[in-house]
Amino acid sequence: LTVPQEWVDTLIASGEIGNLVMWERVEHFEGDAEKGSMAFASTPWRKEANFPLGTLFDGGIHTIAALTRVYGRPERVWGTGKKLREEYGEFDHVAMLFHYANGATGILSHSSYLPANQNHYTVYGVNDTIVVEAKRLVVKVLGQEAREVEIPAEDANVNMWHALANAFHQGGEANYTGARALQDVLILEKVDQAIHQNQVMALSDSDMLGHTA
Repeated sequence: LTVPQEWVDTLIASGEIGNLVMWERVEHFEGDAEKGSMAFASTPWRKEANFPLGTLFDGGIHTIAALTRVYGRPERVWGTGKKLREEYGEFDHVAMLFHYANGATGILSHSSYLPANQNHYTVYGVNDTIVVEAKRLVVKVLGQEAREVEIPAEDANVNMWHALANAFHQGGEANYTGARALQDVLILEKVDQAIHQNQVMALSDSDMLGHTA
């Protein structure tokens, strides 16, 4: 899914879908699909059994960063992990549940092994539903024709480097700060604890302060 998260954020903030109820995202990919030097598993440390949460703590951090960009930091998290290949990291599939201060819920399924043929990302409000697709958003209202929001073609990597260059030369704050990065890593640490302790884990400002001490 290459739709910039700010488009989802803007549509939610507009109030068109009403109060946010839930989002759900299934993000599966086959980590060994590529061969040779481009294979995801070609880097030895990615296959180490002691690597936390498998590929979720690697490439999956970008998904967490995109979600917190829109929904903010969850108050509580819960998760389950499954190991489907003995030789490939700690988990091949992690399912997560996020609870937010505004009462909304998020469901995320991440896997580097399960097939990607049923990937989807849907946002539910009390009025409308937003279906996030590769190049567009589809707003669905019960009893009405779906409305499509076309997204201009952009290269997210190019935009990222331009934003970093502008922040450096103009002395402004980067779009993705060290504090936000720390927050996103903390979320995954809490997911890891939730899995291993089999309980819901809370996140608070004190957790952030503890990581910066």
